This record gives sequence, structure tokens and C-alpha cells, in this order.
Amino acid sequence: MKKLALIFVLGALTADSMAATAYEALQVVKKAKGDGVLQQLVEVRGETGQPQPQSWTILMSDPAARGGIREFVVTGGEIASERTPVRGYSVGTGALPMLNFSRLNLDSDGAFRVANADATKARLGFHSVDYTLRTNDADGAPMWALHLFDYMGAPVGNLRVSAEDGKIVRALQVDPDAREKPVVETTPADEDSETKTHFKGGVFGFVERTSKNVGTSVKDASVNVGTTVKDTSINVGKTVKKTTLNVVGTVQEALTGERTIGQDNPPGQ
Repeated sequence: MKKLALIFVLGALTADSMAATAYEALQVVKKAKGDGVLQQLVEVRGETGQPQPQSWTILMSDPAARGGIREFVVTGGEIASERTPVRGYSVGTGALPMLNFSRLNLDSDGAFRVANADATKARLGFHSVDYTLRTNDADGAPMWALHLFDYMGAPVGNLRVSAEDGKIVRALQVDPDAREKPVVETTPADEDSETKTHFKGGVFGFVERTSKNVGTSVKDASVNVGTTVKDTSINVGKTVKKTTLNVVGTVQEALTGERTIGQDNPPGQ
């Protein structure tokens, strides 16, 4: 079973290592369409990268196209599809400025390293990344917008990184519903060692959602309330019993001059 699991992990890593970066995907389009096509570049998108996506969607400005955009999808080192969508880009992406390819110095793998380092610093775990390469309206330089997701596909954070110099344009914004799951480990060689908890951030970390935390809190609260009620009932019962014995002991002492009931520490007990 262990060997099978190892083969599965190695197979996943090998498959991921074959995933092209954004720059490599652009070179595929350049080779097929000529050098001038990169002068028409508008946007590059990649989804569910672990860390690199299996395919890249590349948008080129094309005035001759009905929607003003030509879309290429690059998968496995070749153009998997080419089309000129009529809808979806004419108002949004079609209105964006063309990306200055000569200022592109940070590929998607470099953008991932920046995002991973920032997430690790924030102790935020994530499982996949969505990439968007486009022009930064503020300075006209290419910029990476990265969105981080947990293993359930829920968003956990996002940041923006300059594709020109690798600097963070907008720091990591953690999703308000994201919760980090602590990884608990003990030292196997020492059974008496204290349990240590550490937080694992960065890619393939695990993130708890708010709903899970709320469920755990409600469960804990219910247990605590039940324990409190039980403890209170026991304490009340003890108090009533003790008070009754003390009263009887007082009467006994008044009548006989001797007290054997209701003492704090009766003999033989």
C-alpha cells in the first residue's frame, strides 16, 4: 500500500512538472503565429495551478475578429484550440490595453514563489492558484493577479505581483472565511515528550472553513454546558446532604452531649 501511495505521489509530481509556465505557453503561440503576435497580447489566464496549471488561455487583440479578441488555449506544449469569441470580451477584456511583452520579466513560476513565500509568512495554507497576467493600470507594467484556493476549491486569499520587477503590488489579502488548520506532531522517540503544535503555511497546506469552526465551537459549547449542569447538580446534592446531617448532629449533641452525626471528618471515614 505504501509503495502504491508513493507511486501515486511521484506520478502526480511528474505530471505537474510537465505543466508549462505562462512564458512557455506564449512561446508556443509565437512559434505558430509569428513574432508579431506577441505585440497583440492582452491577457494570459491559468486556473487550478499546482503550482502551474495544465493549460493557459491567451487573449490577443484582433480588430478583424467579431468580438475584437482571438483566444488561444495552450495545453501540453501545443495549441489545443483557437477561436474568436463574440461575447464575454467586447466590453471587459476587449477594452483592456495590450500588454507590453518587452517589460515581462517575471514568469508564472516566479509569481508562484512570491505568493508561496507571502502565504507562508502569513501562515496561510493553500492548495491551488489561479493566475491572471494583465497590464497594471497604474504604471502600464505587466502584473500578476494571483488567487489562492484551499483543497475544497474555496478562496483563501489573493495578491498582486509586478511581472516587471517581482515586487508585491498589493499584499496578500486573506479571505475572511479562511481558517488555518494546525498540524499536530509529537516526537516518536520520546513517549513522554509534550505534544507540539505548529502551523503549516504555503502550498498544499490545509485550511479550515468558518462553517467547520462554528460546528466545532457549538459542539464544544454543548459539552461544556452539559458538564457544568452535571457538576452543579452533584454539588447541590452534596450541599443539601451535608446541611441535613449537620442539623441532625446539632440536635443529637444537645440531647446527649455527644456528637457523632454531621461531623466534617467522622471517625472511620
